[in-house]
Amino acid sequence: MLELLAFHGHVDLGVKAEGDLEVDDHHTVEDVGLVLGKAIREAIGEDPIERYADNHTILDDALVLTVLDASGRGHLSFDCEFSRDSLGTLSTECVAEFFRAVARSSRFGIHIRKLVGSNDHHVCEAIFKGFGRALHNATRRSERRGAISTKGKSD
Repeated sequence: MLELLAFHGHVDLGVKAEGDLEVDDHHTVEDVGLVLGKAIREAIGEDPIERYADNHTILDDALVLTVLDASGRGHLSFDCEFSRDSLGTLSTECVAEFFRAVARSSRFGIHIRKLVGSNDHHVCEAIFKGFGRALHNATRRSERRGAISTKGKSD
């Protein structure tokens, strides 16, 4: 799923993680999300960016809406229910935990909503692809000069 996020987000991403996977995947998935979010925040720096982006991503039966705001206030709204407990070795409950960690450490407002879809694998792929595409658009350098908010700063 990270490969999909990186490809569709035009992100050069390499991840190597170790964790207590013999217990479960929660902490490892969360830690990867925290590190990715921090890397996003550092990569943006102080240059003006577009700030907002949205994406509708379709994959067969799945349609997912992803909306991002590089607001400086990390928040996740995740409205995607899964019927399976896991997809391979990824617990479906950890998908939200991953994006919650990304939101917290990147300080982005992130909304992800499954509009339709019965195949959990397709839904999950659409989530990661859509996030990557929205991330690419939100973090593009802006031609606008100055702050990305009428308040003079992003938070």
